[in-house]
Amino acid sequence: MQNKTVVLHEYAPPLRIGKLIKRYKRFLADIEWPDGEISTVHCPNTGSMLACAGHNWPVAVSYHANPGRKYPWTLEMTHNGLGWIGIHTGRTNALVQRAIESGSIKALQDHGAIRAEVRCGDNCRMDLMFHDSKQTPCWVEIKNVTLAQDGVFYFPDAVTTRGSKHIETLMRRCELGERGVLFFLIQHPAGEYFTVAEHIDAVFANNLRRAASVGVEIMAWQTIVSPSAICLNRAIPVRL
Repeated sequence: MQNKTVVLHEYAPPLRIGKLIKRYKRFLADIEWPDGEISTVHCPNTGSMLACAGHNWPVAVSYHANPGRKYPWTLEMTHNGLGWIGIHTGRTNALVQRAIESGSIKALQDHGAIRAEVRCGDNCRMDLMFHDSKQTPCWVEIKNVTLAQDGVFYFPDAVTTRGSKHIETLMRRCELGERGVLFFLIQHPAGEYFTVAEHIDAVFANNLRRAASVGVEIMAWQTIVSPSAICLNRAIPVRL
């Protein structure tokens, strides 16, 4: 059944388009505007950006008129020739919260007020937390997915010890009779199913499978990304 389109984020005004020269020092990228001018922009992505930041790829950037910022432009998305890829990981949690609040995520429709960045013991914070109608806590950890190869969506795109720590925390919450959800938000246009990138991080892959076996819920949803808006698209099959 076709999902009703839900706008998770609107860009106003629409983003400015340029061309990626290179990404470097993790948080910086040089882009070229259509008139040939070069600008250095902020890159809000801590991952490797494997296969989503090619030389001369079109990019879309947002402008922030804050005099305290050294780099007023922020890289929001890249285009791989098939479609736009959302690389701004700082937006991911709000996108998922909006998707839940809209009632679009069937498995998470039973929720009260949603809180963000909630401490969850072990010196760890979960991205979202709420209580259902039975007052059972539900903890949601969110990951942004930008890696796709041969029609398959993958996470992670680099080794993530922090990701494994989050999985361990979710498993402990399930042992206490609470709900634990690992939510993969896919901001890439081309793929048929989601799986863990065991070839990149075998430890994370093993932990994710263990988590699924003890009741942690694994969800993957795809978005439609464009320079005007990010919209919720569809649930993606998960194969572990």
